[in-house]
Amino acid sequence: MGGLHLGLSIIYIYLFYCEKHIVDGEYVAIHHTGITIPALPETRFIYGPNISSIDAHYDSIIIETSLDKTYHFNLQQNLQFEELDQIHEFCRHYLGVRN
Repeated sequence: MGGLHLGLSIIYIYLFYCEKHIVDGEYVAIHHTGITIPALPETRFIYGPNISSIDAHYDSIIIETSLDKTYHFNLQQNLQFEELDQIHEFCRHYLGVRN
């Protein structure tokens, strides 16, 4: 019984470590080849052609993929105007969307 509790404790400690790692490094990185998003246990990369749309606001980003998945991120800090403009420029250039 003690071994079971020890095993569960180790699993919970690992989950808390991963969650802390995500909260400390909140980011959604947009590259010309795709988007890097935080995920458990490690970050995930969405390849550019799999991105259907990006809806960016000052306080949130919504990413829709061609695989019928939607990722919604509420940001802890609002985006600056320049950052929001860079996201819209990415959409215009790589996704062919006019904002």
